[in-house]
Amino acid sequence: MKGLNKSHVSHALLVLVLVCSGMTFQWVFAQTKKAELTSRRSELNDEIARTKQLIKEYQADQRNASAELSLLNEQIRLREELIHSINAEVGTIDNEIKTGLGRVVELEASIQDLKLEYAKMIYNSYKQRSSYSKLAFILSSADFFQAVKRVQLLKQYAENRKFHAQQMKDGQLEISENISMLEGNKRTKLSLSNDELSERNEIAQNKLQQQEKLTALKSEEGKLREVQRQKEIERRQLTNKIEDIVRQEIAAENERIRKQEAEKARLAEEKRKEDQRRAAANATASNNASANASGTSASVVVTPPKTIDKASPKLESAPEVVLANTVFEQNKGSLPWPVPSGAIGSKFGRHAHESISGIEVNNKGVDFITSANADIYTVFNGTVTSVFNIQGAGMNVIVTHGAYKTVYSGLQNVYVSVGSKVNTKDKIGNVADNGEGYVLHFELGKVSEAGWVPQNPELWLKRR
Repeated sequence: MKGLNKSHVSHALLVLVLVCSGMTFQWVFAQTKKAELTSRRSELNDEIARTKQLIKEYQADQRNASAELSLLNEQIRLREELIHSINAEVGTIDNEIKTGLGRVVELEASIQDLKLEYAKMIYNSYKQRSSYSKLAFILSSADFFQAVKRVQLLKQYAENRKFHAQQMKDGQLEISENISMLEGNKRTKLSLSNDELSERNEIAQNKLQQQEKLTALKSEEGKLREVQRQKEIERRQLTNKIEDIVRQEIAAENERIRKQEAEKARLAEEKRKEDQRRAAANATASNNASANASGTSASVVVTPPKTIDKASPKLESAPEVVLANTVFEQNKGSLPWPVPSGAIGSKFGRHAHESISGIEVNNKGVDFITSANADIYTVFNGTVTSVFNIQGAGMNVIVTHGAYKTVYSGLQNVYVSVGSKVNTKDKIGNVADNGEGYVLHFELGKVSEAGWVPQNPELWLKRR
């Protein structure tokens, strides 16, 4: 068949297929990343809305400005993270637009090649359009088998024309879809840019409010220092109580191990004496038999008892504790928050006080500022091992998860008792009003031979 350049057509088709395949893979990857960023943007917007509502509640109650300042700081942090997320999403869209435009150019070039080859095919078909030409082509065959092959070639030629025509249609449809997607991305980018501008304006307003609160707090600095001093006393009482509970648990475990080792030693001693008695009896019988045979007497040799090396008791975890530790540790970074909504007012570890100059806070956990009478939830399955009150600091609940413990301090009412089995997100009480606001003090730590080892809860809780 004159004029049918199969290698050119195949090359154009291969390019078109590769372009479409690459486009599909990169599109899926870009869409996945964009979906993750969009999801995070939605989470941040929800968290900002909840924090904004809390700020309104505290303003309505005319609370101490300290808690409101913490909420404003969290609001600013969330908005800055949202701007960062928006910029990342815009960057992804920019890359997608750039890549998409490049793909459209490649697709159009490939389709143009196909059109040229297809035009040649149509032209050749036009020249050989008569039935006589096709029939003559078949009848001029050297033998029957060649005639059959020529019939198959003509059929394949017709099918190829249809296939190439469909490929061009599909490519053009793909181009149309990409152009539509690019236009949608441009609209999304414009919307995100407007959102970013709006957030920056909100941050500016938040910072003005922040300055107002800082000014108000300066006039109350004396009162705030007294409140902070009282909090430090209450925290020390809580830490002492936790450490006392842990010491009791370690002592109880050591006592259990000591009794266990003593029982093992007693049984081993009894077995040793029994083995010695039997050995002595066997030796006596053997010596007597020998003496009777030789007419002489024999002496009995008694082996002195072995000294048992008694090691000092060591805290060892039972198998069920080891399993509980493993399961708990596997959930590091994904534990739910113990409050339904709120902000972290004071972080873990040593840091400067947010609103009182010259004061350093040493927090063994984190403080969550939440709404009035908010329910408090467990962060993981466990057993309630302690419920106690600290004067001025409210009720406290300790939940044990193997060697790990979580502490919920500053509760008004408690819904559980010692020995209660709890599951993740079970309600264990509601938060109390500490005079400045509704604050839950939350700790997470591990019991070791050294005692109570506090951990940074933010490393264990899910990011919000």
